[in-house]
Order: sequence, then structure tokens, then C-alpha cells
Amino acid sequence: MKPHTWAALVGIGLVGACSSVAWASPSWACCYDDPALGWTCLNLEDYKCEDLGGTWYLGLLCGDPAIDCDPTPVDGACCIEKGQPGSGAWYCVEITQAECVANSGVWFGIGSLCSDPGVNCGLPTGDCISEPGALCAGRSRFQAPEYQVFGGGPIGVQTASPSIMGGTTVMVFDLTNINAAPVDSWFQLNRYADPSWNQYTLGSVFGLALDSEGNIYVSASKMWNGDYPGVGGWGAVYRIDTLTSAITVFAQLPNPGNASLGSLTFDCQHNQFFVSNFDDGLVYRLDNSGAVLDTFDHGTPWNGGAGPVPLGDRPWAVEVHAGRLFYSMWNESAWNGTTATANEVWSIALGAQGEPIVGSEQLEVSVSALQYDASSPVSDIRFSQGGDMFIAERSNNAAGALGAHTARVLKYACEDSEWVDSLDTYEVGLPVYAPSATGGVDVTLSHVWAGADAMHYGMNDMLYGLQALPITGGSVINSILIDYQDVLNQTDKMMLGDVVVAGFQGASEVDCPFVQPLSVECANAMPPHDYTLTVGVSNMDPVGVITAVDLSPPASMTATPSHIPMSIDPQHSWAFDTLLAGGTPGTTVCIDMVVTFASGATCDDSVCFDLGYCSWIPGDFDFNAMVNVDDLMILIGWWGTTCDRGIKQDCNLIDVDESGSVDMGDLLIVLDNWTVG
Repeated sequence: MKPHTWAALVGIGLVGACSSVAWASPSWACCYDDPALGWTCLNLEDYKCEDLGGTWYLGLLCGDPAIDCDPTPVDGACCIEKGQPGSGAWYCVEITQAECVANSGVWFGIGSLCSDPGVNCGLPTGDCISEPGALCAGRSRFQAPEYQVFGGGPIGVQTASPSIMGGTTVMVFDLTNINAAPVDSWFQLNRYADPSWNQYTLGSVFGLALDSEGNIYVSASKMWNGDYPGVGGWGAVYRIDTLTSAITVFAQLPNPGNASLGSLTFDCQHNQFFVSNFDDGLVYRLDNSGAVLDTFDHGTPWNGGAGPVPLGDRPWAVEVHAGRLFYSMWNESAWNGTTATANEVWSIALGAQGEPIVGSEQLEVSVSALQYDASSPVSDIRFSQGGDMFIAERSNNAAGALGAHTARVLKYACEDSEWVDSLDTYEVGLPVYAPSATGGVDVTLSHVWAGADAMHYGMNDMLYGLQALPITGGSVINSILIDYQDVLNQTDKMMLGDVVVAGFQGASEVDCPFVQPLSVECANAMPPHDYTLTVGVSNMDPVGVITAVDLSPPASMTATPSHIPMSIDPQHSWAFDTLLAGGTPGTTVCIDMVVTFASGATCDDSVCFDLGYCSWIPGDFDFNAMVNVDDLMILIGWWGTTCDRGIKQDCNLIDVDESGSVDMGDLLIVLDNWTVG
């Protein structure tokens, strides 16, 4: 109950407003902010406390434990079960953590409110949540020439074995023209991989995530038949820079048994990461610099010994959805399960700061058996914009022991407060080899993207890589097929891993435009050096009309205009100019762009310009980097004037031959430099 002042109690009738007795106002505890002492408690009359702007505690004296003069909030949202345990009825109150624990509640952290999206007191009953999946992955903006030929549309990223032909363990695919791709056929497209993305730097990696800026993160994982540690060891998470393509060690997690890591995900709501660790069975929460914030331990507490932790206590896939962290538990493989075991997907609530709330764990899905009463472990989880959950299995019998053709992509729909197997089926690989998922899945509005073995298997037509199935289900017959490296006469069996796609954040999937820098010119020769930039936009979508481009230059620079309305029909191009102010000569400036279609769909891209050194051309009197008729008219206006070289603001600049007057010599210089710019 909030303390009331004495005057307030009189006003609501708890104390008589009139009395025949002279009523002396008593002194009770008053908490107020003293300018010198900070928050202080004194026993004062109510009016004195009110004059100090304090809180008056009727009937309590300073020193009473119920009085807290520290204004720092200590309350938070707490879900408490009504009635007897197991009643299934829960409600939310905002109390201290100690009070929440004493009532066997689930606390969501200091400052959290019952109205916060992540606070759902229906969750302890096991209810699922049907909400659109988070769109966290941003499109990478590599400056390498090989990437600059990409069309500026969506991209796909996939991890691979260090033993794959060529040794490239991370590959980026250009999905700009994906809507025009044929089905059940080889689809040739642009690829990019920096030469450093190999076994000698990254080693064996599997888990994959992109942050909102398009930086790529991969986790060291013994998920292949033949594994190699990278430069950071078996506990490493690596970061690939979105601009330079450079590799750095983002985090090094404890891995005394060298069991390696599982997978990872980027939580864009809290700007943090979650990583599963096979060595200790913990899920680590990292901030955006790679520092460990805390850990979560599912099941049997870790005893501190070297790993790997046993099946049944080993988390793998991680994904944040609807205020909860979803994670899979590797309990069996397709060759060693029993009717008593099943691979599972669990979730745990996240607090106001994104921390896992111990005690809020719940089982979401027990995965159905594939063969011999068993299934392969779940290595990836994604949520669609329709709120459905997609999982990908991987044919690992153990860490470092990979098989094939025993891994599925499955869809679960939230119906009647629980996840149920969908009737939609997603057949990965040729029917004779399916299920041939490789452990990665992502979802866009139109497609389900899966890592795939044996999409085609024939002479010079061996397709292994990325399969895009219709969102409603399908097989290779109606899927888009992308080979990992466009080598069609050799298999990449058991060489492919996780999958992430980025750049499909618009209202509908479109083929994003091809954006390119056309020219850069000095707008004025004298400082500050402004530049006129010309940008070309080619609409690659077969049906959509581009209606606008918005520009966001780096901080301290401006682009005018920054919003360019336009109307570019399908398969047409257009160029526009913008004036860049604040650029530094001799540097490269990259400007982020958002292209908007009439449908509401958007595409993110960036365009880079090399800013040259601006020098003044004799005769360029208006400083526009050109000598033309405008400069001639300025010269005529000063014709015959005598110039005093020692006085500023006269015609010294017009007297380019420094003869002391504006005359024929100056005119000849103007004509000699005519049209130079």
C-alpha cells in the first residue's frame, strides 16, 4: 500500500475533519532527498514532510524495517500460481525478488512490469505462443570486389566441413534474383568467400548467426568426420566483419575437454547472443562484445568435469522467440534411441535484461521418431512470420561422427495452446535419399531454406547445398536448388552445415535492385569539400515498382536530398544525384540505402564512393569544379578593374594572371580551361 499523507487521510474521511479537541499533528517517518545528505529519514509532521517533497509514513517511525528511503526500484514482475501447486492458474504481481521466491513464483528482474511483452503468466502451464519470428539477420556489406557484383538483394550464408573441396568453410550466396530461379534445376548465381575463411583460421565450424549489421558469427564445432581446431580453439566463437571480411575471435568459452560448441543465435531485442557448449552442457549469454553475461544449465547440474556432457544433458540449437529462449536437447541419435527417450525442444523465459529466468523452463516439443524408435538431434530452430516453429535435424551419431539421410525439416503449429505436428511436409533431398537435411533451416515469407545433401545425384548433376522449399511444403520437384560451390560432377556428401538468409525483411519477397555508384564530382573546390554523387538503381524485380530510395550517410555527414521519390518499373533503371557534405578527401564513404517498393517491401543495400582531392581550377570563379559561361559572366562583371594584391575582398581571385587588373590575360586563361571539371 502506498503511504498516504495526513492531509490525504483527512480528505478521504479516515480522520475527522472537525473536532472539539485541538488536534496536534504527530511526527512520523518522512523520507526525502536532502541536497547534502541524499535520501534521509526524519520523524516530521505531515506538512513539513510535504514541504520537503518527501513521503510521509503514517504510524511508522524512522528505523522501522518497512521504511525504505532508497528510491532505486527493487520490484519486478512475478508470476505466482493461484491456489494449490499444479492448479494451472497464474497471475502477475510486481514485488521484490525475495517475495517472489517465497511464493514459489517466477521473477522477471528488477524494473520489469507485468505489461512487458516477455512477461506471460500463462507460460508455466505449457502454452505455446504464436507470434511472428524475429527478423534479426542483416545483409552483409562486404567491400570486396567479388561481393560488389552481387545484385544488392537478399543473401544466403552456409557453413561447411573443413574437408570440403577448396576448403571454404563459410559461403555467401547472392539471392537477388531468387524469384526468377527455376525449380528442380541447377540455379547458377554469384558466390563470395574470402580466402581466409578456411580450416587454417576458422577450423571446424557449424553454428551460424548474423547480427543486424550483417556481421557473421560461427561457432567451433566437432560436427564433421575429421575436425580441425581454428585459431581460437574449441571454445571459440568467430566474428567475420560485415565490411572488411576479416576474422576475429569474438569469444572463447571454457572447453577443458575440447568437446567444442554447439550452435549460436543473435537476440536482436536485447542485442546479445546465446551459445550452447557441448563441453559443460551450459548455454552462455554474451553481450555484443563477446563478454559472458551469465550461463543457464538445463537438467543435471554440471559437475565441473571435462566434457562432452552425456546425451540427455546436452543443449544444441538456440533461438529467441516471443520473450523466451528456445533450445534443443540432444537426447539420442537415429541409431541409439529407445522408446523411453526422444530429442526435445524446450524454452525458458527471459527477464527484462534478456537473462534466462530459472524456474520458467517448459517442454515445447518431443520430436517424433524417424526409425527404430529414434530420431536425429535438433541442431537448428527458426520461427516463421506466421508464428510456426521449424526445426532441422542433423545426422550426427556423436560429436565428430556424422552420418547422412537420417535428418528432417519439421514444422510445428501453435494450436489450442500447444505445438502440434503440421500436415505440411518438407522433403529435403531426392526422394530415394530423403530425409537429407544437413542441420540448418531458415524461413522467409515464401520459402523454407534448408541445408541439403543429394538434391540431385547423376552424372555432372550432383547438387549439394541449399534447398528452398515452398513455405507450404514440397520436395525437390518444386524447390529452388543451389549447389554450394557450383561443382556439379562431385558430391559434397556430409560436408554441409547451418543456414541463415538475410535481406527478406520487407512486406513481401522481391528481387532487390542492383545499386551501383556511377560518378563522384567535387561540388566546390574550396573547403568544406562537398561532393555530387550519382547513383544508379536497376529494378530487377519482374513485377514490383520502386517508389523511393532513402540514404543514410555516416555520422557527421549529410546527403541532400536523403529521400528520393521515384517510379522505376520492372526491368528499368534510373539515376539520381545527391550532395554529400562533410566528406573527407582521400577516403571511402559507404552510404546505407533503403529501397522501397509500391507493395511496401524494402531492400537494404549500401553504395561506396572514393572521395577524391578537390583542387581549384584557374577561372572557376563560382567554385563548382567547372569553367563555363557562369565564370565568363563573373569575369566580364569585373572587367577593367584594378586589383590591389594586398587588400582582401577585391578582384584578386578574378585576376588569375596576377597582372594587377582584370583584362585580356585573364580571359585567355578562362578560355584555356573551358569545360575542365
